[in-house]
Amino acid sequence: SPYGTMPYPYGPGAPMMPPMAQAPRPGGPLTRETLAQLPPHMQKQRLGEQLYALIQRHRPAQAGKLTGMMLELDNNEILGLISSDAMLQQKIHQAVSVLGQ
Repeated sequence: SPYGTMPYPYGPGAPMMPPMAQAPRPGGPLTRETLAQLPPHMQKQRLGEQLYALIQRHRPAQAGKLTGMMLELDNNEILGLISSDAMLQQKIHQAVSVLGQ
């Protein structure tokens, strides 16, 4: 049969199809580009959600307060904290020392 030898296109050896361009997904990676597509109030919301999840790993009891403090920063600086754990930990340390005063 001529149809018996056709390879199944979705098997393990199938080429990966590139994802279609789409609106930023909740929980997807935040970039300056995806952030710029959101209205200003949603920008801080998305940044806050991602920051909170990261801060909670280091300081679960203070995650809410620390996130609120860091949301006062410029969006570009917040993106830097989200992308660099070392920068985030340094900023957490600074914020905790401010809270301790």
